[in-house]
Amino acid sequence: MPAFKDWTLPIRIILIAACLACFTALFILLASNNRPAGDDFEFLNLISNYGWWNAMVVYWKAWNSRWLALLFLNTVLASYNVLHSFFLYHIITILALSTALIRLIKFLFTRIGIAAGGLTLFYLSSLLLINFFFLSFDVTESFFWINANQMYLWSVIFMILGFTELLKKEYQLTSFFIASISFFYVGGAFESYAVVALSALVVFLISELRKKEKNKTRIKLITASIFLLSISFSIELLGTGWRNRHEILGTPTLPSALFVTSKAFVKMLIWYIPQKIHWIIIFFLWWYALGNRTHLEKDTYLGKYFLPKLLLAFALVSFLILFPSCYLLRETPPFRTWTLISFLLSLTIAIAGFVVGYRLYKYDQPRYLAYLGLLVFVILTTKLFIDQKKITTKYAAAFDARESILAGAAMRGDTGIIELEPLPPSGLLYSAEIASDTSDYRNRHVKDYYKLKCAVKRKPPQ
Repeated sequence: MPAFKDWTLPIRIILIAACLACFTALFILLASNNRPAGDDFEFLNLISNYGWWNAMVVYWKAWNSRWLALLFLNTVLASYNVLHSFFLYHIITILALSTALIRLIKFLFTRIGIAAGGLTLFYLSSLLLINFFFLSFDVTESFFWINANQMYLWSVIFMILGFTELLKKEYQLTSFFIASISFFYVGGAFESYAVVALSALVVFLISELRKKEKNKTRIKLITASIFLLSISFSIELLGTGWRNRHEILGTPTLPSALFVTSKAFVKMLIWYIPQKIHWIIIFFLWWYALGNRTHLEKDTYLGKYFLPKLLLAFALVSFLILFPSCYLLRETPPFRTWTLISFLLSLTIAIAGFVVGYRLYKYDQPRYLAYLGLLVFVILTTKLFIDQKKITTKYAAAFDARESILAGAAMRGDTGIIELEPLPPSGLLYSAEIASDTSDYRNRHVKDYYKLKCAVKRKPPQ
């Protein structure tokens, strides 16, 4: 099995280590300063009033039937009541994502005959994680809004784990465990991703059954995954919450859903993705340099028209991912529902850069641009860290000060309307700002969470 050529060049290791250090510092900063926001307070109230399990049941019946994601969310919020911090949760999330990406990278490189040691796998999965983070259409909603994490980001994590296990050539007992848990979770976390995952599993099963030499173990694993995902998804569909939600939204038609999906897809291609062009160029060059230093004994998996097929596959899969959400919402869905597309975009850029670098191994000039790209990333991320440190630290301090005011008002039993100073900008974090109208749902949830006898509102901007 061929290995990476000269991967341990000191200057490259130093630059990559600097990139990882900058990203780690940024993530730790944001994780430390994150606070409950928006709907988080509603779920904190539900846990307080009904308990961990019944809080899920109430919402499952009333508005949102994503039962497994709700149970996970309740667990995170219950831990917040004890720790008064989301830091540990964010660290667990990023470690879970890193683990999934390490397993994916190992599978992909083993499949094309590349030997990669533990340190190399760590570097490459970390680079892919960084790609995913900065190519997210909304970093705030995808990574730092607690209420959304369990439905979207964790579904992506489990889909990576599950499909990686399914596509391996050799299976162990752990393969069944990981795949089963992964797809069971996806089925009860977000209906659009559940439909996409179920469709992909059915396609894989049909493809496997059509082969002359059938892999019976893989067929059993895919069948078990379909079964468990279907059970979990059925429990979600049994809940009246999603029906109540969509009765308010109205019943869509297929032509209108296709139109909305097409509109969202075109927006993505001509507006949303171009906004990420600087990151795309930097990350493409990273993977180009890696491919440029790699020699394969054979490139069976990198055949003719590989890149056009890769880009076409990304476009087709992105459209299919968008369709269920567009169908249900009848409008372009919020960016948190695009988290899976963000990951696929980062994976597509990584694969494209690697393949182009591999094919153009005689041209190593762009390799040096990749080193420059690493340096530029360090500079940009350092600046971002400095900016976010000022912004989010001030925001967190203001939130904590507001919390002290509300806790004091609750202890005194104040009855007049409390007017609160506006919170400063929250940067890459989801803001916990309330409205100047006491009847706003955010204000009511905050009032209930702090057990106030009086209404709260934000002072109008000066």
